[in-house]
Amino acid sequence: MSAKGDERRVLDSTKLTRLLKTESELEAMLEATRREAKGLVEEAKREAERKARDFEKQLEREDVEARARIAKERDRTIAQIRSDARSHAETLDSLDAARIDALAQDILDLLFGEPGPRGAP
Repeated sequence: MSAKGDERRVLDSTKLTRLLKTESELEAMLEATRREAKGLVEEAKREAERKARDFEKQLEREDVEARARIAKERDRTIAQIRSDARSHAETLDSLDAARIDALAQDILDLLFGEPGPRGAP
């Protein structure tokens, strides 16, 4: 063989060696990138699950707060209705018999269409 042929085989061998080394390095880089991507996906999944749990807790707190506000408003309304009822009952209890008779007569007059003085004792 000639020196030129030997030199060509050495160059081809060197190129092949570099090509194989580059391929190996690229495969290693690809594997590292896949591991990194898998880690990022797992981290994103954990973060999404944490946010979902936080959201559920927030909804639960808001539900409890809303129920408390509604119960407080209900209790306040009931207390107001009872107070108004007591006030009206006291007003009715304070009417004397003559006033009650006059109001009853006014109602009868209205029902039967008879004119008459309204609310006179």
